Amino acid sequence: MKATFIQRFLAYVIDMILIILIVNIIGSAFNQKQLKELDKELNDKLNTVESVEQFYDDSSEELLNELADIQYRIDKASAPITAVNIIISIGYFIIFQYMNNGQTLGKKLFKIKVQSEKKEKLSLMQITVRSLLINVIAFNFINVLAVVFLSKDLYLAVNSIVTFGQWIIFIASVLLILYNKDKNGVHDMLAKTKVINERG
Repeated sequence: MKATFIQRFLAYVIDMILIILIVNIIGSAFNQKQLKELDKELNDKLNTVESVEQFYDDSSEELLNELADIQYRIDKASAPITAVNIIISIGYFIIFQYMNNGQTLGKKLFKIKVQSEKKEKLSLMQITVRSLLINVIAFNFINVLAVVFLSKDLYLAVNSIVTFGQWIIFIASVLLILYNKDKNGVHDMLAKTKVINERG
């Protein structure tokens, strides 16, 4: 029997909370002072915006450029933390899940697992393709490379495209899981996997 959307969603939430907690613990060693200063600078700049109309007046382009510059510096300072996130996500969503027969801790809790569409043994390639897409590993990897090696303007363009692509895949996957009879998201279709109830 196929896993329900609620089971999949709650398992995903638990897994993401776990990853965020681990990344925050490890990431606390990286650039915290600089990131706090940049966050304060961004908030101070946002607090100068008195109304939505201010974005449409003559000074809006200058304000948006200043906000983009601060965000670029935040993303650049966050690159080591994002790299840690990628490594932990690969370890958890790919290696751990593969070694545990298609289950993360969230999936174990809700008694669901990833299985090959053809009921053969789940391959490492299938888990990798699936996880790179749904767990934003690929998107984070592209963004880290872009912020480290590209100019600010190029990075912001790449980041916008990657973020848009990430949301398209996420929304399409949610809609497919909710309304498609196969209950497979985009990541499942590309990896040729399905998520089933352990109970059968």
